[in-house]
Amino acid sequence: MRWVMLLAFCFQLMSTCIVMISFSSVSTVVAAVYGVSETMVSLAYTFFFIFTILLNFPATLSLEKFGLAINFRAAALIIIVACWLRWLLMVLTNSFAFLLFGQGLVAISQPFIYNGISKIATRWFPDNERARATTFASLSDPLGIIVGMVLSPFFIQDSDKDDPEEGKNKINKLLLVQAILCTVLSIPMLLFIREKPQYYPSAAAMKQ
Repeated sequence: MRWVMLLAFCFQLMSTCIVMISFSSVSTVVAAVYGVSETMVSLAYTFFFIFTILLNFPATLSLEKFGLAINFRAAALIIIVACWLRWLLMVLTNSFAFLLFGQGLVAISQPFIYNGISKIATRWFPDNERARATTFASLSDPLGIIVGMVLSPFFIQDSDKDDPEEGKNKINKLLLVQAILCTVLSIPMLLFIREKPQYYPSAAAMKQ
């Protein structure tokens, strides 16, 4: 069960990284399509760093007070709702402000996920597996970034600068694919997250 939980955690962290890096490789095209500056487009991923700084301490307190299960499930639900809401609002309005709004919602959830890995490793894994579990979890961050970086150019090309309406349609398709992907990646967290194991793997785990 501990490896199932760790895999669910990795999937969840990957989903936030996919959303975070969505537009970094195509920022000039997105800026031209929506008629905004590249600085505005950069907010789509800068939000994640801003909220990590602002919410790191509150997220740690929340994990201590309410536990892993509540925080992780809440984060998973926020990601699912944010991704689908972002896609729906963009389809209805094509307003860049709603794209940033959706990015911001996902960014809010990320600190609550990041700060949970140490608790999973300590509470669920024996001493001889703890470092392996933490290393395994840390790989989900670059993997999510790679997926996000590779996914965007499949939908958005430089030629879309010349046809903003077609460019917006392609961006909306990307948002739909991301919403589906992030939902699939979030489902294991909703289904399999547990607060603590039936049998603690070590004395340190009992104190968590």
